[in-house]
Amino acid sequence: MYIQLSELGGRIRGDARRGVGASCHVLIIKVYGRTYCYLIDCGMDFSAMGNPVSWEDPIGLAGLKEFPEINDAFVSHVHRDHGSCLARRPVLSRMKKNTRLFCSRPTAAFLPHVLADQRSFSDRREEEVPYSVDDINALLERMKIIFKPGVLELVPGIVSVCILPSGHTRGSCQLIFLVQENRKKVKIMFSGDYAVHDTFSTVGALLPPNNWSPDIIGSFDCTFGGLLLKSWDEEMDRLIMDSREMIARGGDVLVFASAFDYCPIVAQKLGELGIPVCLDGYSMVNFAHTMCSEDGVWCEQDQTIMLDAAHVCERPGEALGYFDGPCAIVASSGTGQGPAARYLASMAYRDDVLIVAPGLVVPGSNGHRIMQAKHSDGYALIEVDGEMIRTPVYARCEQYGLITHSRQQDAIPRIGLLLENSQFLKSTGHPLVGLHHGSFSALNAYENALSGLQTFRGDIKKDRDIVLVDW
Repeated sequence: MYIQLSELGGRIRGDARRGVGASCHVLIIKVYGRTYCYLIDCGMDFSAMGNPVSWEDPIGLAGLKEFPEINDAFVSHVHRDHGSCLARRPVLSRMKKNTRLFCSRPTAAFLPHVLADQRSFSDRREEEVPYSVDDINALLERMKIIFKPGVLELVPGIVSVCILPSGHTRGSCQLIFLVQENRKKVKIMFSGDYAVHDTFSTVGALLPPNNWSPDIIGSFDCTFGGLLLKSWDEEMDRLIMDSREMIARGGDVLVFASAFDYCPIVAQKLGELGIPVCLDGYSMVNFAHTMCSEDGVWCEQDQTIMLDAAHVCERPGEALGYFDGPCAIVASSGTGQGPAARYLASMAYRDDVLIVAPGLVVPGSNGHRIMQAKHSDGYALIEVDGEMIRTPVYARCEQYGLITHSRQQDAIPRIGLLLENSQFLKSTGHPLVGLHHGSFSALNAYENALSGLQTFRGDIKKDRDIVLVDW
């Protein structure tokens, strides 16, 4: 039995200081004289913000052609940095005729919209379009929907995978592969984006059943390594209090965030307070309606979402002036591609506005430049439909810790629980935990906190192709 894990995404050393990069892993399994190749996620790199094009491939995607053809592919969830490159030609060309794309039911419902949105935005910017409609259809034809968490047998008696909720967002998955050869068995986990705490639309990731406890964590989500963050409830209370105060002063609230999860839930929370709310974003509304439907549910942990209290805009920018008095405008950012850009450019100069970033702000994005303006010259460059607009920032700008990734103080004990039954726990020098999906400093923090375990990192060249098992 031989198992190798290769990292095609992320960033390498110095470059990892500026962000996380895209997620993309290749798992090679050699048993009984046969070789199996599995692709786990293939997303776009957010570093393209402010560049001539809005998207970039994972940094190592060109190397995919050096691997065996893909037996099966998995997308852990629908976010752009995990699934938006799956329809790229370099990926499709490495798939066999019978290669399947496995994903949860919500991800299956959302992914076509995400891929179409990227095409549409690239068209508007008159840049290279990453894939054709035919490419998208070719990918979607391979889709195999996982209707509920459970076990799939990929190669009977040899390779199976247990697919469980990861707590990050609706439909997000963690994967645990079981590989067997004669009496030898090993279980390898990929956390996906992972949250121990409850989030917007689902509860925190649960531990796997005892018989699926991993021997090795091939990839663990290190997004917020090194940061001492407050709890979800504390940050939600702060957002609500600040919004109430601004509305009471006669001002407005502008919330920019991911169309998926953040926008509809914050809109619901503000609407429950009696604040007039406008929702602007075609994709966001599609996602929200899907989340409320049977296609948006796949596990008992999924939470109900209601949009009854919000006005849904029929055209971009409609929210400006829609209500006679103070209101909250919730607009999807699309990492710079969504309708939030227009509102940021129109409202940032007002001192009677609270601009809200509920969670993670992507470096180099419109929202990031707005949040940084007060720490520089007081101005921000906002990209609207490919045009850069320089605007003064007098609004109150606040970022909140409504994170959908685990806090490090919660994740480290969880890693201990996950590996407590590992057959390699007491082995000297055996790789146990892969540290990925984090900046240089975040990976450092996790490495230091796990100093008693053998770790390997996605930002170190020698660790990007690592042998997990060689029996």
